[in-house]
Amino acid sequence: MSGPDLTGAVQACHAARNDIREMQADDAEAKKQFERETAEAKNAHKAETDGDAKYAKQHNEAKTKAHNAGDTAKASAETHRQEAHMHLGEYYAKMGRDPRQGTPPLPKDGPDCKPVEKQATEQAKKQADFNTGASHHVPNVPVITRPAPAVSP
Repeated sequence: MSGPDLTGAVQACHAARNDIREMQADDAEAKKQFERETAEAKNAHKAETDGDAKYAKQHNEAKTKAHNAGDTAKASAETHRQEAHMHLGEYYAKMGRDPRQGTPPLPKDGPDCKPVEKQATEQAKKQADFNTGASHHVPNVPVITRPAPAVSP
C-alpha cells in the first residue's frame, strides 16, 4: 500500500490520546496521595509530640497507606507514559514520518485525530466508490442490456 496507513494511524492516535489521559489522571492521583501522606506525617508528628501514641500510630499507618497508593499511581502513570510514546511513534510511522527523526515529545493532549479521521473517511469512500464502479463510469458509452427471457405459461 502506498501512502500513509490512515486507518492504522487513527487507531494509534486514539490509543496515544487515551494513554495520555490515563497518564495525566494517574499523575494527579499520585500528587493527591503524596499530599495526603505529607498531611498524615504532620498529624502523626503532632500526635507524638502531644504524647498520644494511639493517634500517632493511626496517622503513621494512614501515611504509609497514602505513600503506597501514591507509588502505585506513579508507577501506573509511568506505564501509560511509555505506552503513549509507543502509540505516538506508531502513529507517526503510519503517517509516513521517517523513524530516524525520532518521536517528538508527548503533546499535552496527544495528537489531533480529527484531520486524520477525515482523511481516512475520504479514503474509505473513494475505495468504496472504486469497488462499486461508481468512479469508473465512462460517458457516452452505451450500456448493453438484454431483455428478460420469456416465461412460458
